[in-house]
Amino acid sequence: MFLYRFLEYLNLEGANFLKDGSMIELSKYMCRLKYINLNYCSKLTNSTFFTLIRDCPVLSEIRMETTNLGVEEFTTELVINPRVKTLHLARNGNLSDEFLKKVAFLCPNLQLLDVSSCTTISEEGIGEVLKSCSDIQRLEIKLCRQMSSLGITDVEVKKLEVLRVGGSGIDDDALTTIANTCPRLLYLNMYNCLYVTTRGVKEVVEKCRALRGISLWCCQFVDADILPWMVFSRPSLRNIVSPSNQFTTENQRNLLLRHGCVVSCINSDDYLL
Repeated sequence: MFLYRFLEYLNLEGANFLKDGSMIELSKYMCRLKYINLNYCSKLTNSTFFTLIRDCPVLSEIRMETTNLGVEEFTTELVINPRVKTLHLARNGNLSDEFLKKVAFLCPNLQLLDVSSCTTISEEGIGEVLKSCSDIQRLEIKLCRQMSSLGITDVEVKKLEVLRVGGSGIDDDALTTIANTCPRLLYLNMYNCLYVTTRGVKEVVEKCRALRGISLWCCQFVDADILPWMVFSRPSLRNIVSPSNQFTTENQRNLLLRHGCVVSCINSDDYLL
């Protein structure tokens, strides 16, 4: 175990043989660990997650996508770890709002949270994270169908720059709140947000003055005719994914390109960013 004391990066993705007991024992010897990848380790639960936060004082990034988070309660002492900045926890179908509340308390300096496809969480848990973690810069809640808002009304999320809510239950009221509370928002991906309309998009474009990229792909109640208005009203826009292929003529694309904005009908985060 002597060598583990010098370990800073550990990738165990897909190691399905791992159980909580082995990770709890191993964490005692990883005092210099900064990064760990446990994606697809399907037997690992809350015990592993909270033990890593407690026992690895310089840990900055945890990846536990498609594990068994949310299944087991962690009953021993919880310890705040201000060094944790990045959490990739997508596709954990048992993740709960109570779990997110613990995360908000234990990781006050969190900058990136990805809980995409965690279908059992709601705005209650996300709201607690946004209220407690003032350094949050990137939030991903794609395919969280129960999420109709960000769970905040008058709390300004001053550093949030990237927000991905595609396939969630976000609606126009939520977009109004985002417009009023996220002044530094740069990129917003809301593909297939079925409750979003032209009205909500206008709120974001008008009030998010730094906005550079937005995806409206498959937002069926957003009129593609709004695109020229968006580009002329918000000069910072550089990339737009159209709500449909209605807006595809070469003349139309070239007109907006001359104003510095590329319009596409391909929903890709790489393209958007």
